[in-house]
Amino acid sequence: MTERIVFEQVRIFDGTRVLPEHTVIVGESTITAVGNDLPRPRDALVIDGTGLTLLPGLIDAHTHTFGVSGLQQALIFGVTTELDMFTDWRLAKQIKELQVTHL
Repeated sequence: MTERIVFEQVRIFDGTRVLPEHTVIVGESTITAVGNDLPRPRDALVIDGTGLTLLPGLIDAHTHTFGVSGLQQALIFGVTTELDMFTDWRLAKQIKELQVTHL
């Protein structure tokens, strides 16, 4: 069974505009519904988003990656994509292998 997550009363920034007090339903790592007064799935984890904001993952367009820990730290701060300006090929290979094993 895949856990679904429901964010209720959350502000949404979609990259262009802010949508106040919406509900967002996430299932299987994908947003499945956005709106007001959406029916709550029975098996969902419900999170009260009052005063919180959901936004797309951030992109850092100029980084220098020296290890996996730097990528993990970026993710903590909402950066989901990094465009690396130089990485040793061995590190790049290690990161690629980690991606495949954690999918």
